[in-house]
Amino acid sequence: MKFKNLSFKEQIDRIIENSQKDNAADFLIVRKNTPQILQMIGIPNLPIFMTRKHIITTSQSSGTYAGANYHNLGKHLLYELPKLLESPVLVAESLSRPNSVILLTDKIDAENRPIIIALHIGKTAQFNNQMIAVWRRKHLTNVFIKFNLNLSPT
Repeated sequence: MKFKNLSFKEQIDRIIENSQKDNAADFLIVRKNTPQILQMIGIPNLPIFMTRKHIITTSQSSGTYAGANYHNLGKHLLYELPKLLESPVLVAESLSRPNSVILLTDKIDAENRPIIIALHIGKTAQFNNQMIAVWRRKHLTNVFIKFNLNLSPT
C-alpha cells in the first residue's frame, strides 16, 4: 500500500478498510519524531511507528489475527495518537520488558477507563520507537503489576 499523499487519518482509514489483507508487516508512522517530553527522559528522537496488526487490534473488537488481544477502541482514538504522545500524564519504565515504557494518557474511554500506550524503544534497525499497544484499563494497579513498572524517581 502506498500512503505517500494521504493524511494520517486517511492512512488509518485505508489500513482498517484493508484489514483482511494478510500482511502484518505493513506499518504506519504515527510521528516523524519523538515528542520533546519523551526525549527529555532519554527516548531517542526517532520516528514512532505502529504495525498494521496493532492498528487493527487497537481499533476493532475482533479479526483474523489468531490469539491477538482486540481492544475495540475505534479508529477515532487512533487519529489522536500523535497528540496523545505529546503529553502523557505518567511515563513508567517496564522492568519486565527491556527497552519499554508505558504512557498513561489523560484520554478516557466511554466507560471512564484511562487509555494507556506501550512503546518499545529500539525495536528495529530502521525505526527505533514502536508503539506496540494502545488499550484501556479499569484498574491501573493491574497495569503496574503486569508490567512490573518502576515508578520511583531515578
